[in-house]
Amino acid sequence: MRSAICLLAAALTACQVHGLAGAQTPAKLVAPTPQCLSDVQAFATQATGRSVQLTQAAFATSDELLLERRLIRDAHGRPLDGSSRDRPEGFQLQLRGDACVVIHPRSGTERVLTPCNCTALKP
Repeated sequence: MRSAICLLAAALTACQVHGLAGAQTPAKLVAPTPQCLSDVQAFATQATGRSVQLTQAAFATSDELLLERRLIRDAHGRPLDGSSRDRPEGFQLQLRGDACVVIHPRSGTERVLTPCNCTALKP
């Protein structure tokens, strides 16, 4: 009987832990302020090691953000260094409770965006 109670307690604990992990919901930004965009931009710059510039469109309609390296072009619009082999850097936005969290999946890093408001994406 005692082992059955222990197993039940372990199962309930596992459900609670899984419930916390499952509380991550894909999200989009709501009316991002300059401070909010600055926070996302600083995180993206830190995660990629490159200077990043974002606009109001970042995370406006999707929980995903892809950043591509800007190509230097000649006067005719052709890339000076040929075709780029760099892959875009991806970021995800999630709503965890009331907090907006941006994630850089490649590095596994994330940041809570305290100056930002976000809402869950509708399925």
